[in-house]
Amino acid sequence: MISAKMSTCRVWKSCVSAIASLIEEAAFRFTPEGVKLRAMDPSHVSLVELELPAKMFQEYRVKEEKVIGLSVSRLDEFLSRAKGEEEITLELDEQQNKLLLTLRGVSTRKFGLPLMEVERTEVPDTGKLELPATADVSAGALIEGLKDAQLVGDSVRIQLGPEGLTLSTESEKGSTEVSMRKGDPSIQLVGSPPSVKASFAIEYLLNMLKASDPQEWVRIKMGQDMPIRLELSIGEKKGERGSLTFILAPRLETE
Repeated sequence: MISAKMSTCRVWKSCVSAIASLIEEAAFRFTPEGVKLRAMDPSHVSLVELELPAKMFQEYRVKEEKVIGLSVSRLDEFLSRAKGEEEITLELDEQQNKLLLTLRGVSTRKFGLPLMEVERTEVPDTGKLELPATADVSAGALIEGLKDAQLVGDSVRIQLGPEGLTLSTESEKGSTEVSMRKGDPSIQLVGSPPSVKASFAIEYLLNMLKASDPQEWVRIKMGQDMPIRLELSIGEKKGERGSLTFILAPRLETE
């Protein structure tokens, strides 16, 4: 039996919206400890990891692990109809081979999403990825900086070091630069990070940050010309939060 209820839809709406921008389908693991997902996009440019612990749910009943293959894009379409304050319950109907979504607000609405076979692909162990530079950055400031960069290009150079973080881009259309210096309210350096830089696709980064709260922090981990890791804390109650982590491969810079 699988039944998972949250008092609001906000977590599912924001997480699935971000994930759906990267992958079409995915295998969700419902375990007694919580809901988990690990997947790569078809081009192997990005990776996503979702963990929603059982304590985040108002009610959570999963006796044994069950892997459920779903169309993430279709799930996103259903959740786009949900209001943020509506209660949401996910239940597995094995007889109909569907995941049932029930939304309760001023009315009760039900959706049935067919299960599907999802091709199993090997996802790299991200725990072995050594990224020496770390900082906590305001999600809102990061999003605004990326939107500035998007005005003149489709990739952004991110530099992180002991003085802070800089986003910059330049093209025939012009140039932009946003700096968050050590001591600014928009950044908290973790330790004394070494100076590193790499370039990334802006569209991917903005899609990943769909799940972030502009008032919250995003943890960034980087290395020289290495992938970037974005760690988002999900949920409203501290101590009962989940996590949504993205890893994005760098773009090769040309002179």
